[in-house]
Amino acid sequence: MTSKTQSPTKKIIKKVVKKIIKKKKNIKKTIQKKVEQKKVEQMKPMITLKDTVKSTIPDPVIKKGHFTFIDLCSGTGGFHMAMDRIKEIKSQVILAADVDVNCRKVYEMNHNLEVHDDLTTIDTDEHHPFDAIFAGFPCQPFSVAGKRMGLDDARGTIIHYIFEMIRKVKPKFICLENVKGLKSLKNKDKNGAEVQAYNLIYNVLADLGYLVTDRVISPHEVNIPQVRERVVILGIRKDLVRDDIKTNEDLSRVVLTDIENMIVQRRKENEGYKIFDNISTVHPKFRLDAKLSDYPTEEIEGLNEKELKKLQKKITTKNMKATSLDLWDKFVSMKEWDEIDNKELQECYKKATGDKRCSKNFKQEHFFIDFLHYKNSNVMPESLNYTGRRNLILCKTFKNKCDLWNILYENHEGLRQLIDTFLTQYHSQFLELPLQQRYLEYSGGEDYGSENTLSSKYCQFRMSGVRIRKGTTFPTLVKSGPMPIYIKEKRYLTFEEGARLQSLKPGFKFVNDSSAMKQLGNGVNVQVIELMMRGALKQIFPDRFTEQVEDNEEVEDINEELGEDEQ
Repeated sequence: MTSKTQSPTKKIIKKVVKKIIKKKKNIKKTIQKKVEQKKVEQMKPMITLKDTVKSTIPDPVIKKGHFTFIDLCSGTGGFHMAMDRIKEIKSQVILAADVDVNCRKVYEMNHNLEVHDDLTTIDTDEHHPFDAIFAGFPCQPFSVAGKRMGLDDARGTIIHYIFEMIRKVKPKFICLENVKGLKSLKNKDKNGAEVQAYNLIYNVLADLGYLVTDRVISPHEVNIPQVRERVVILGIRKDLVRDDIKTNEDLSRVVLTDIENMIVQRRKENEGYKIFDNISTVHPKFRLDAKLSDYPTEEIEGLNEKELKKLQKKITTKNMKATSLDLWDKFVSMKEWDEIDNKELQECYKKATGDKRCSKNFKQEHFFIDFLHYKNSNVMPESLNYTGRRNLILCKTFKNKCDLWNILYENHEGLRQLIDTFLTQYHSQFLELPLQQRYLEYSGGEDYGSENTLSSKYCQFRMSGVRIRKGTTFPTLVKSGPMPIYIKEKRYLTFEEGARLQSLKPGFKFVNDSSAMKQLGNGVNVQVIELMMRGALKQIFPDRFTEQVEDNEEVEDINEELGEDEQ
């Protein structure tokens, strides 16, 4: 009798709780929407060219015979360093601009040039000519990691200011870099028709008088171990190209053939490309298994009690990551895997589900999970914090992969024994770790078993789990993601090592740790830009690229060579 009278009350309470939760979510969405609208309002000056207050470029002192360029969305100066590597042409940057204050500081520190804070306020005209324009314009509007609003995003409109500079000055060369997603993203043109964002850019450059080509290129193609596919767009002013290059297709054929040949040569030159520092020289802050006693005495002595606790908390967090890597290493190297055949797993799955199309390599799934938690993933423990709840929700997002392993666990005796053996021994240790470290996203490319360990692979600790990658190339350095981990030495990649992955010059300096990763993730790869620009420059200055020019060799005035007056 009592339970019957309580039941309606419980239902009412549940409804009230649901309404409160829904109301809170709506309030949160409203606040978020207002914040986004405010950001757009703040960025409106970037959208309306005619309303922008312009500041004239100061007259730079241009060295005789130098190839001049401006460096927009310059970051830390990747384009600048690329031109410095091309010894056949003596180049000079006459202007750089970037909205990020830390990027400006780093650029000024490494290249000794004051950087403008807003390219939309720069007034370029025919009285301030330059030979080339470089721009790594904002990639977020085109990236698969963002909302992909493309040219409709306020940041995407930056390209229109670059077009305006090109229209006024008509430089000889254009070099633009962005994520490869730029080539697949669609935007609406002025008539409302859907057009690829790349084609809009391509057509504008063609209308401005340029032959245009592009290539999606990654550092790993030249034996620099980072997969970082980016599209580089090259434009050469039509009046400068030789007679046999009449169309964009002709330019692509010639330039890209030259670039392919250079890639083959550079691949040989970069064999054994050095990335890693000696472990004894790596600061303890990069190590996962470091102790407080490993830190230099002078760094510890200057800390107050609060700062010391904060440092100890960071060390403890990293120690947990080292523990989770040890546990997952034991999982992938269990000898029981040797007895499990991949085809067996496929057949088991087909038999249990009736899915005849199944062709997955089950031993190379991206998503493994703390199996006991998966079995209870429909339960949302009240004790979990935001991160924990987010990961259980993520579990459901990846439900198809979780279901696959649950089906195999229930129907494949060998796999069930393996998992039970592992969890019997190590589950209590897993429970001491943060929830996201109990998940393994494995794309290591090899079967599990007694001959396989994680020591030859790289790792990133992400909100979605412990992500393992093949040890042949590093994952793409990203501005907001975690630094990759070199599992063999249980440490993060250092900023110096990240700089090598981006081909930055030796001794490159960063302002601080907090901005270094962002700058590495946002930057262009120097060797990639160098190769692409060599391909373009070779079409106008073929004689200069027949032999390598030494650093101290005099280079004649490029403007005289082109039959123009000195600047």
